[in-house]
Amino acid sequence: LTPGMSDIGMKGPVDLIDIAKEIIAQQQSETIELTSTSLVEKVWGDRTLLRKAIGGLIQILKRHLPEDGRIYIRVEWEEDYIEVEIKDNGYGVLQEAVESALEQLELEAKPIDRRTLVEQPNNDLELSQIKYIIETIHEGEMTGETHLGGGLKFLFRLRAVV
Repeated sequence: LTPGMSDIGMKGPVDLIDIAKEIIAQQQSETIELTSTSLVEKVWGDRTLLRKAIGGLIQILKRHLPEDGRIYIRVEWEEDYIEVEIKDNGYGVLQEAVESALEQLELEAKPIDRRTLVEQPNNDLELSQIKYIIETIHEGEMTGETHLGGGLKFLFRLRAVV
């Protein structure tokens, strides 16, 4: 295990581009587009939970996507981190709603165990649970931003495996 990582689940090098490609192929969706400047973007983590986090963010965006809308996933190396941006070109929601959803878990102060997250379908994950996967389990950073009429965007950063 990498120093400082919680001992939750199986951890190892995880390629986030592969995860995004798998999700797109599984959903057989023409509305999701993936871009990256490199072939492999690996982080140290729990592959199952990272797949659920990315899939969960896509499901949240799909709920707010107009019929002709698109979802864009960008995976990039940024210094010592892998940055994943998942956004849409939909209508957006109020910024306060995004911030409130991201803070919900902190307000409730509920611990979450890995089994609960793994057994829950992607479309049932709450934004606060996804943030927990990224920030608490994987010691990353996650933000969300929206503009009414300008879509919804989530960004997370995890330490890269060199």
